[in-house]
Amino acid sequence: YLSRHLDDRELDVIISYMEGHCFSAGEMLMVGARNLFHVIMQGTCQVQEEGRSLQTLRAMDTCGETEMLYTDMTEHKNRQYIAVNSVRTFSIDHKTYSRTLHSTFANKRAMYVDFLRKVQFLKALTSKQTLQLADALEPKNFTAGETLI
Repeated sequence: YLSRHLDDRELDVIISYMEGHCFSAGEMLMVGARNLFHVIMQGTCQVQEEGRSLQTLRAMDTCGETEMLYTDMTEHKNRQYIAVNSVRTFSIDHKTYSRTLHSTFANKRAMYVDFLRKVQFLKALTSKQTLQLADALEPKNFTAGETLI
């Protein structure tokens, strides 16, 4: 979810800031509102809350998205992410992620707004509507020769 608005170049920037971590079976990746976003590269994690199993995470699953989005994590303060076996992740902290994304989104938003204001049939939109439309756009990559519509 956190990276769906990123193009490949922007995703590469985020990845360059990520650090590798290894966890042994039984070790906790995160407890409650620890502001890290993890991408599980290898292994299995169990998501638990108040002793109840909520979800099993495997390679290429992520955890910490909710914690990254919200500063008040009282709803998830008892959530635990526990390694079932040997787990390897790449993670990024909230501060680095936010700083990088704010810059990226601001630049991309300005580029999209500039483009949308040049589209004849969109000129009747208010500034607020243009900003909302710009925020809703998502990048999509195509290969040479692929049909767009």
